[in-house]
Amino acid sequence: MTISGCVFQSFDVEADGNYIYVGLLNASSFPYIVILPAALDTAPATTYNPGTGTEVEVRCAKRTSNTVWAAGDFGTDSLVRYSTINYWYWYNDPESAAWTPPSRGLFIGPADDDMVLVSNSFDDKLYQSYFVADTGPYWVDLSFDYNLPYDVNAITRLDLNPDEIMIGAGVSSDAYWYPYFTYIDYSPNEGYEFLDITNNISSLTFAVTDLIYG
Repeated sequence: MTISGCVFQSFDVEADGNYIYVGLLNASSFPYIVILPAALDTAPATTYNPGTGTEVEVRCAKRTSNTVWAAGDFGTDSLVRYSTINYWYWYNDPESAAWTPPSRGLFIGPADDDMVLVSNSFDDKLYQSYFVADTGPYWVDLSFDYNLPYDVNAITRLDLNPDEIMIGAGVSSDAYWYPYFTYIDYSPNEGYEFLDITNNISSLTFAVTDLIYG
């Protein structure tokens, strides 16, 4: 199956393995999300299309198949949540109206389908949240007084020990501090500090778009 006229950004598979959500950029470079069956026997259908913006990261809940999260620039830099019951809901800014923009780094779980880990390239912070019914996410800054070393493209964490987090990026936009390097960093303490574990690959310039850990 081919999805033509677009640029791939991200994808994830529902917990039951039946459907795939794919984040794309259309011919106008605006983000949108399509859903298609894992069997690839039906044409994809657009499930989210803000009509503006620049990027999208999509992640499915790990325990149930009725919740999907997406972060990115959708005209308003935002985090959105989708469920088959409530459809799409917007959740902006964990701290202030200046949450501009969220990075593409986004991870859901593992303890709960509404446990969200997302990076923010505006203030270089790492935020975690549990979704609170009727009020949206309650955000906690895991970075404390420590800033992330770069704008993050990918996040993952260890299921057996969620305190262990890894982040990665391609060529950093913080070019003064990290010019033209590829980074993967590891935190043993839920984002309080990160250690560069890339060793010899730091001289390369490929983009880290996803991480698998554990």
